[in-house]
Amino acid sequence: MSADERAVIGRDFATADWAAEAGPCGINSGVLVQTVADPAETPDLLDIAAAEPGTVGVVGWVAFEGEPANALDALLDHPHAQWLVGVRDLTDARAADGFLITPAASHAVAAVGQRSLTLDLLVRERHLPAVAVAAYAHPGTRMVIDHLAKPDLDVLPAGEWTALMRPAAHAPNVAVKFSGFATQVRELKSAGAQVRDYLDAALTLFGPDRVMFGSDWPVCTVGAPYPEVVAAVEDAVGRLADGEREAFWWGTASDWYRLDAGGRR
Repeated sequence: MSADERAVIGRDFATADWAAEAGPCGINSGVLVQTVADPAETPDLLDIAAAEPGTVGVVGWVAFEGEPANALDALLDHPHAQWLVGVRDLTDARAADGFLITPAASHAVAAVGQRSLTLDLLVRERHLPAVAVAAYAHPGTRMVIDHLAKPDLDVLPAGEWTALMRPAAHAPNVAVKFSGFATQVRELKSAGAQVRDYLDAALTLFGPDRVMFGSDWPVCTVGAPYPEVVAAVEDAVGRLADGEREAFWWGTASDWYRLDAGGRR
């Protein structure tokens, strides 16, 4: 983290902190997503999910190098494994833009799908060609691109983002998480037009059954408070039909992470 980021989020956060922010916004359930490439984190998150009624799933982490299948099986043997709905690769931290199409990554991507888990991908625009290739190579693995691939909304027009994202969007096993934008604009309160343009572009590319809300909390608070993030999204989705809004806020995530009312796969 940078010094500015550490000043805002350089501390411990608990699910109770999230509930205090989310509840007044009308949000009462969510999925915990991994933060660090540490095998000890996912078991901790599974324990939290089992104890916290607002947590309906966990997207954990395993190393894609080595024996990812064994690591996944170890997580699935955890006493609270029913809460494991996916794993995430921190692709943006890797030196190779094409890592997802290397033999090591291919083995891991296949192993995730074979265990009915969803693969979250923390990627940047430069990784999108490899995402598309990996998606077509592994049609049985459901993939979710986090944070719209982290574009700078102040610099990259939604139309140019569409062109970069289109090859991945053509793969039916790829969805996108509408999240992360609070830290990708200079001032969220004045970025309503950009947020709306990006949401329209995402819905045009993927359709409402492959676009889902993500708060990116607590990282989002570096850019804007949680209520402002939700308000910006509510303004953008206000023009959608009731069913499309339901899909955006909950239904699509429920389908892609195979959640049910109890948060179990």
